[in-house]
Amino acid sequence: MLRQIFTLYAFLTFLAVNAQKPEFIPLNQHFYEISPDQSQDMVYQKMVSFTSDSIKIERFFNLDNRLVRIIRTDLKKNEYQEFTMEEFDLEGNLIHRRVANLFNSKFIATYYSEIEQIAQIFYRGEHKYTIFRKGYEKPLEMLENDFEPYPKDEKARFSYFISQKTGIPVNKWPKERQLIVVGVLVDTEGNVKNVEWVNPLGGAPEIAEIFVKAVKSWKKGYVPALDPYGTPVEKWRYYHFHAGGRFANGPIQVKFSR
Repeated sequence: MLRQIFTLYAFLTFLAVNAQKPEFIPLNQHFYEISPDQSQDMVYQKMVSFTSDSIKIERFFNLDNRLVRIIRTDLKKNEYQEFTMEEFDLEGNLIHRRVANLFNSKFIATYYSEIEQIAQIFYRGEHKYTIFRKGYEKPLEMLENDFEPYPKDEKARFSYFISQKTGIPVNKWPKERQLIVVGVLVDTEGNVKNVEWVNPLGGAPEIAEIFVKAVKSWKKGYVPALDPYGTPVEKWRYYHFHAGGRFANGPIQVKFSR
């Protein structure tokens, strides 16, 4: 009953800030948009609205119409643009909240279990993470976010490796800027189970294939992700690649998910 009330409240709130008929946008398992003819890949759907002060609100639902995620994106103010993401379990309980400054990628993420805070991570920039889990005597200072799987090598070496594998000839360089996101599914032992292009509307398939092949060619393995309790878990890791635009011979940019 509480779950139904929570979902109804979210829906009524959406209608209050957007009087038009709500439009549901189909998403795949990675929460990226897909085209209507890819309905077989739809796992989630979202509604987008804006408040009177121009805050963008995205509400994500599973196929049972249960609210699983809310994202709020504020307008940019000087060198600060707040991004807030909240994730919920199927009972409507908050399990994860992340607040970030999109201007510099710094963030603080908190994990919950039955309302109680059980873990927290603070990213201070320059690959500096402060991580705390319930039971730790003191926070850990790390150069990696251990809530995500990461390559068994320095980030700089991985980035260089990928850049050497993703050369695009000038005559095939995209005229328009493209964002290609490649997902890597890493199991609890650090083995790669799958590599795929996860944002099919982000660019051209032939460009995406270049990056997918490059990531697949990494053979040094990964360190598995840890859950809020410190236990290895199977999890996706996402890499963002930018290609195209006016810099025909420009370097490939590799952006690590924080």
